[in-house]
Amino acid sequence: MNFTISDRKPIPKARQAVKDFLDLAHGKNFAHGMTEVDVTDVLVALNNRKQAGLDSHSLVAHTIWALGRALAEHLPLQGIPSGKELVVFEDVDVATMVEKDLPGGGSVPYPYILRGAQRKTYEEIVADLSLAKSYDLEAAKKAKPTTRLEGLPRSLRLWIMKRALKDPNKYKAALGTVALSTLGMMMRERRWWPVPIGPHAISIATGATFQRNDADGIKDILCVSLRFDHDLMDGAPITRFGASFVQYLEHHQHLLMP
Repeated sequence: MNFTISDRKPIPKARQAVKDFLDLAHGKNFAHGMTEVDVTDVLVALNNRKQAGLDSHSLVAHTIWALGRALAEHLPLQGIPSGKELVVFEDVDVATMVEKDLPGGGSVPYPYILRGAQRKTYEEIVADLSLAKSYDLEAAKKAKPTTRLEGLPRSLRLWIMKRALKDPNKYKAALGTVALSTLGMMMRERRWWPVPIGPHAISIATGATFQRNDADGIKDILCVSLRFDHDLMDGAPITRFGASFVQYLEHHQHLLMP
């Protein structure tokens, strides 16, 4: 039986790099958790900044700020395995995506690692993300070490990457120590929890915000998902980290204008 084909399009080369990255997670045992976070005061503070004409009104930057501080209190959770050891770095390096402008118009998400999130102020994180967005897309691609592997067979690419990433320093340089996906802009005003994927020991994903009618009034709630490598950690320390992360996410004093 023949069916009507509407179109044929080549698979972009960028998808090759994405698949290679995701394949690095094969063989690991992950567990997941989901929660709801009250960001009512946070959104009010960010909106006040926006109304005042400030560029620093980013929920993504606030989430990175919260993630950096929470992990700084639970550093072993971002440990990178090396043989029979777990190497724990002091800096929290957050791997996330930034929007890059295309020469012909439009934009595309591109991976970026924000270094030392635990020691940066909210304003410094906003400035860091803004600078990352301003980088030329082609220059950023050429700077990536994995770009040199694109012409190799897939099995050889993965072998080279896995071998290189056995070195914790190379792992941290290439992938950071924790991953953050922010997909709230894709769907609003409903409960929606995206589930993160990838090789990181800890991955966080924020989804939609929705309004919930609580006993003390209407609240703005953020959907948050967490995925962790169960080979490296158990539920109890992850729960303690999750509690810290939620507290920082709900904190808004650093967002108040002078």
